[in-house]
Amino acid sequence: MTTYLLFCTADISPNTITKLLEQPRTNCFVLAKDPSQASFDHWRTNPPIHAFQNGFIGWDAARIQRYLEGELPESALNPKTNITKEQFAMLDKKSERQRQW
Repeated sequence: MTTYLLFCTADISPNTITKLLEQPRTNCFVLAKDPSQASFDHWRTNPPIHAFQNGFIGWDAARIQRYLEGELPESALNPKTNITKEQFAMLDKKSERQRQW
């Protein structure tokens, strides 16, 4: 199963992220916390999520795509994680208000 990096581009509460990751059959996400992150969770990020220093606040989808294409260290992606760089998920400032999960 492919896993996708999950970026929070606004100050999203750990509770909101946890609720998303707790959804049955939908947790295919690995939480990206900072652009300098040297490694990611294997397979997926398991809840609960605790407060963390978010380095992606204010980024937009185009900026994330540039990061994935040219700035994400190849060493950060262990082949066993099955993370794709072609697609990603993003929680923005609207996500907590429009939460459907």
